[in-house]
Amino acid sequence: MRNFKIRPLSQPIIGFDDTQIIFFGTVINTAILMGVFYPNMLFTGPYDRYFSLWLGIIVFVFIHWYAMRYLYLELVRRYPGFDNRRHRIARLHLVVLAYFVISLILDLITDPFLVIDDPLHEKPPLTRELIIGLVISTVDIAMYEFLHYIIDLKNRRIKEEELKKEALNSELVGLRNQLSPHFLFNNLSALLYLIESNKERSIDFVHKLSCVYSYIIRHSEHELVSLSEELEFVKAYSFLLEERYGDNLHIQFSIDPVCLNHKLVPLAIQSAVENAIKHNSITQASPLHIEIKTEEDYLSIRNNLQPKRNLHERNGTGLKNINSRFKLVTDKTIEIQWSHNSFLLKLPLQRSA
Repeated sequence: MRNFKIRPLSQPIIGFDDTQIIFFGTVINTAILMGVFYPNMLFTGPYDRYFSLWLGIIVFVFIHWYAMRYLYLELVRRYPGFDNRRHRIARLHLVVLAYFVISLILDLITDPFLVIDDPLHEKPPLTRELIIGLVISTVDIAMYEFLHYIIDLKNRRIKEEELKKEALNSELVGLRNQLSPHFLFNNLSALLYLIESNKERSIDFVHKLSCVYSYIIRHSEHELVSLSEELEFVKAYSFLLEERYGDNLHIQFSIDPVCLNHKLVPLAIQSAVENAIKHNSITQASPLHIEIKTEEDYLSIRNNLQPKRNLHERNGTGLKNINSRFKLVTDKTIEIQWSHNSFLLKLPLQRSA
């Protein structure tokens, strides 16, 4: 059998501690009832009877509040969260029924103490007490439900943000894992060729390759990296690509030194370069030119447009992933500009504090 608690903790159930609400709510409700049932007694007296009534009604309200509160918490415990609000509302008639039963019992118990032998300050009729008490209790329960809704909505948004971050981290890990086998295979093939034709250049190639994988391991799980760190990685990555494609691929950098400490999400430039290579033909007759430059608070990646034929997957998924990562981490979005012969992608840079 579940342990019964006189005051079940509200915070694990509805998301907030209602101790202060109970205290101030009891006092306010008592003041309202005294003002409605005995409006002139504060000014005319008798004051000993007035304070006796205050004491009796505040005990009445306190017991009533706790009973209603317990029933509401049980209702939320059974049907928690925003998604179950209709189930809770559909069962509020049980709380109303309990209200009438509790009110009748409390009225029978407290009636001898609240009777006044004064025609100017008679105890109000029971029906009036029940109706006014029901209105006040409805407002109290609505307040609990509203606060529960606000807290639950806030927690849902926090959870959604956490899930988005987890999803983007998974995408980043997937990107790293995807880069590893394909990229490694292509570069090992290029390395074998270099070893036979140019041993000194092959050493440089191995060094750049190690820089690329070292960066991926160290920074792929970071939310933001400095532009200088990202460029060091991208230049090593570009060196490997240019070794693979030769004169058919040209990657140029034009970076303002002032922007080197600005931040951006890791692997964003690499993803943009990879996107350009994936969706454009690269031949000796039509080489691909990629220009990476800073423009105020943006890093622009521009390439000449020469789309591959029979490519079913167009620019979309990769750029959407980049945009989602920027939007989540920096609350900014990427910019895309097309023309008949060029494609421009602008990545937002976050100024360092």
